[in-house]
Amino acid sequence: MSLVDFYIDPMQICIFSKTSCGYCSRAKQLLSGEYTVNVQVIELDQLREGPTIATDLRNKTRLSTVPNIFIFGKHIGGYSELKELHDSGMLRTIIQQKPCNYLCSFCGKCSPTKKLECRCFPQHYADWVSPY
Repeated sequence: MSLVDFYIDPMQICIFSKTSCGYCSRAKQLLSGEYTVNVQVIELDQLREGPTIATDLRNKTRLSTVPNIFIFGKHIGGYSELKELHDSGMLRTIIQQKPCNYLCSFCGKCSPTKKLECRCFPQHYADWVSPY
């Protein structure tokens, strides 16, 4: 697991940014002005480990620029890609859909956490292993 993976929250939009970057400011303004969603901003130039995170980010995404944006844990690219998603209406659709990290194999219901809300099992298993 890289340091970048530690910062990416699959329940939020995550922007790796620099305070002096105009495109980063535009991305943050677009999200805060148009959408009601949790946005986690990691200002690389404000962190001691910022250069290490930037290197890990470059290795993971093959982008050496900021902003570098992840939506619910999935990398979308930078500001241009975010703006394209916004202009097409896809960004609103993505944000309105609840992230589905865990899927019940019996009923097909989605859950953002390991705790099954469908109650298909008589008890919850922390490691999601069948009792059989």
